[in-house]
Amino acid sequence: MKNSGLNFKQKNYSTFSEKIARVANLFHLLGVDCKKNIDIILEQTCHIFDGACSLYCRMDDNQKSLKLLAGYKIPKGFDKIFDVQDSFFRKTTIKDKNTPVIFSDLENTPFFTIDPIISKYNLKSCLGFPVTLKNKIIGLLCILDIKTRIFTTQEVHCIQTLAASLTLEEERLYIENERLDLQQKACEAKEKYLLFLEEKLKRAEKIELISTVAGGVAHDLNNILSGLVSYPELLLIKLPPDSPFKEYISLIHDAGLKAADIVHDLLTLTRRGIPNQIIINLNKVIYEYVKGSAHKRLEKNHPQIEFKINSAEDLLNISGSPSHILKVIMNLVINAAEAVKGKGTVTIETFNQYIDMNSNKYDTLLEGDYVVLRIMDDGDGIPQKDLNRIFEPFYTKKQMGLSGSGLGLFVVWNCVKDHMGYIEVNSKKNEFTVFELYFPATRKKADSDPNDFFIDNFKGSGQTVLVVDDSYEQRKITLDLLEMLGYNPSAVSSGKAAVAVLEKHPIDVILLDMEMAPGIDGLETYKRILKINPIQKAIIATGLSKNEKIKKALMLGAGHYIKKPYTIKKLACTLKNELTS
Repeated sequence: MKNSGLNFKQKNYSTFSEKIARVANLFHLLGVDCKKNIDIILEQTCHIFDGACSLYCRMDDNQKSLKLLAGYKIPKGFDKIFDVQDSFFRKTTIKDKNTPVIFSDLENTPFFTIDPIISKYNLKSCLGFPVTLKNKIIGLLCILDIKTRIFTTQEVHCIQTLAASLTLEEERLYIENERLDLQQKACEAKEKYLLFLEEKLKRAEKIELISTVAGGVAHDLNNILSGLVSYPELLLIKLPPDSPFKEYISLIHDAGLKAADIVHDLLTLTRRGIPNQIIINLNKVIYEYVKGSAHKRLEKNHPQIEFKINSAEDLLNISGSPSHILKVIMNLVINAAEAVKGKGTVTIETFNQYIDMNSNKYDTLLEGDYVVLRIMDDGDGIPQKDLNRIFEPFYTKKQMGLSGSGLGLFVVWNCVKDHMGYIEVNSKKNEFTVFELYFPATRKKADSDPNDFFIDNFKGSGQTVLVVDDSYEQRKITLDLLEMLGYNPSAVSSGKAAVAVLEKHPIDVILLDMEMAPGIDGLETYKRILKINPIQKAIIATGLSKNEKIKKALMLGAGHYIKKPYTIKKLACTLKNELTS
């Protein structure tokens, strides 16, 4: 058949190594313009295979046939008859993304007699390979020739590589188009986004301010509060049961504990508190809350509300901080009660739940067993527009200073996250609100914490205790408590002084403050003491609790951590456990 349109002649890259070299050189020719790169790839494809022309065909919208997108050495009028219904290219079937399209002799195919392209341009052979985008076939790179050809395996690999380069350009084009779309959307929402950032900055500045204040005063404030917690407790033990002063001293003691809770909330806000996690049962914490004075006051202030408790009898245990969990329960129950206007119900429930990894509902949770705390009310509900903001600090619909500080739910959120948990909130205005808190469950048994505390069972027998603290008031309080507990205490005001004491004579246990100024801090003090006595028993005592220092001290061998201001019970139990461990 006479060649009526394709007269292409080019150097013949006959050897496979020459073709590979040409393919390798191709990547040096490509620039940043994807459309120009596609033209370069088509030109080089034609040269490498010494073909009549090269084509890049794209699939139509129905993925049924190919349409000509670009090419090299395409003869005049070729594109006009390319889309004829009986065209070879409309009938070519691409089986899958890894299968080449090979026609070594088109004269021996049905297309030869019916395809106007083949007959007009005297096409004899075709080699093609699919081009993909996001793992989906979008087109075909092919080389056409006016002579029959047996395409080798090496040539198939070669065109596969060239098709892959087209795939990369298509992916770049796709990403660029996506970027332009996003850029357009960003421009449209720019003003709104800037307002959002401004609001976010204001909230961050509030948190930073509180963080600075809390970090600067918490250490000294906890030392001061120790006098309001420890001395009243000491007096209550020494006073006779019928003393008329007991009630007043109890009020002072309770006020000190409440003040300590406020400091703790500020530390939680700044993410500087360390939960003292033990194995606990959530039902027991709920029971302690319900029997406590805070809940009694709530019931008195809301007489029309019915408080229901539905606890699972077979509830699994969790690893957590009892005081933190109790604070969470209290905050949520108070919020629920205040949401109910008049007569209503607040329900506290606990149950076990297994979270499957295939569950879309809990996409932030790992697969496994969880203990769920559910607190429900039939009150006003939370408007949808507020649901995304309720855990922000200082965000409250209550009257600041009277019924809310704006910190309650933020403390809840921080606590749950500290316990590796998850919170889900559902609400419908004027109908209900449900908070569900998911805590990772454990099969370990709960740590023993006897309800009855008999001080005689926890007294020492003359063991030496060295108190290391830079606060005179804290040293004085601790020395008095230790003497009452039957220990032989002494105290120093700095880390260097503590090291000097240990160099002269042994001490059974040291009670070590982490934050001391001036001079070396508690961690450095403990490191130097361990050089003198590698098995020295130690208890970390601090109210500021900088995470890294505490963790390093515990890793070095400090047995326990006790939070200031500490109670006699806590101090006595911690000392007993450390000395007997």
